[in-house]
Amino acid sequence: MYKVWRRLLPKHHFGSDIIESLTRMIFILGLFFLFMIIWINGCLNRLNEEIMQLEKVSRHVLILQKAFIDQVTARQSYHLTGDAAFLQSFESSSSDYIQSVRELQNAVTAYPEFLEPIRKLVEAGMHWQDKYGSLEALKNGKTLTTGELLEGKTIADDFRNRSMEISRMLHAKQSEVSKAYTSGITKMLYTSIAVCALVIGLVVTDVVQKLRRIIRPIKELSSAVEGYARQKFDVPVPSLKKNDELGKLFDHIEHMRLMLKEHFEQSRRQVYLDGLTGIGNRRYFDESLDLAFERATSEGEAFSLILMDIDRFKWFNDTYGHAEGDRLLRHVTGIVQRMLPDHMVFARYGGEEFAVIVPGLDMNETMIVAEMLRSEVERQALDSYRITASFGISSLRKGDTAEALLVRADQALYASKKTDAIVFRQDKKSKDPTGLATVVSSAVYAQHGRHL
Repeated sequence: MYKVWRRLLPKHHFGSDIIESLTRMIFILGLFFLFMIIWINGCLNRLNEEIMQLEKVSRHVLILQKAFIDQVTARQSYHLTGDAAFLQSFESSSSDYIQSVRELQNAVTAYPEFLEPIRKLVEAGMHWQDKYGSLEALKNGKTLTTGELLEGKTIADDFRNRSMEISRMLHAKQSEVSKAYTSGITKMLYTSIAVCALVIGLVVTDVVQKLRRIIRPIKELSSAVEGYARQKFDVPVPSLKKNDELGKLFDHIEHMRLMLKEHFEQSRRQVYLDGLTGIGNRRYFDESLDLAFERATSEGEAFSLILMDIDRFKWFNDTYGHAEGDRLLRHVTGIVQRMLPDHMVFARYGGEEFAVIVPGLDMNETMIVAEMLRSEVERQALDSYRITASFGISSLRKGDTAEALLVRADQALYASKKTDAIVFRQDKKSKDPTGLATVVSSAVYAQHGRHL
């Protein structure tokens, strides 16, 4: 049976655990209903046996009553008519009476409450027989006085009353037994309903929990897939610890996510990274500048921009070749990358020009950063080539745009290429009498190129 069930419901298939729970519930309820049917059938059989036993006692009481009445009637009829046929009826009734007494006493043993009433009934009948039911006295024609007849009538009436009372008691007992069994069966039915409701409730709770364990990851997967559609591949597929079709589906989607993430990052590198130096390209710089500028203006933070140009690079390229020029670009890129912190964006602006986005720093602080870069580039020669670079810096001021910031930095860079010294140029519109770099609209930071 188990093998057949496993063929119909293979393991590790989607929904197999839910169907297994439902199958288990049906099996348990089936066994319980079978037990109920057997139990109720047993109760009905016992009820039927008791009713039949009580009816048997009641029948023997009626037979005893009839035999006694027949005796009384036969005796009175013989006394009035003298017909010998009544003697035979009297003798037959007496024999039936004795036999009924024996059978009644055997039948009533299962019901102790009837022993005493039946004993008194039998004694009343025997008393009448001892006093008036002697067959020999009847055959000899013994006559009874009026007092004896009245006394016999009283005894007979007492017998009839007792027999009727016992019949009423037997009928009441039958009703009591029927009610008791009916009540027991009713209670068992209510118990069965409660047990069935409990089993169904437990199974439904188990199924709901299993469905929740499935639905929750599906909702999370749906949210994650929406993110994947927006090219956000960092959120992993939720874990589903099930070795079925759904679990395999989740695993496949996770595999697809990793592949898409890798392809997207490759595409992103192709779109945003400079193929020669490995840093961000002009497109990456433009988008990063817009985002950083928007964040700085919305949060009211300082913000600066550095443009850097390798001095006399065209002459170097024409003199030593493009391969050496590419090597020089990679060399300078490596120096600057190692010195800049992660929150600063370093990108190739174009040709031998580079740009650095400096969030959170004002003009003076940015000047320090630029000086560190300038001196380090000059210090780390490439083989026999001594390298110098020019720098242009601009810092954010009220009402600025990203484009204006870039234009000022480019102007400062252009000016630095024309001078051989560090130059601070204060904005003529500035009202700061100290002339500090923090209030200038543009600054020129120049270390004009010495020969490479």
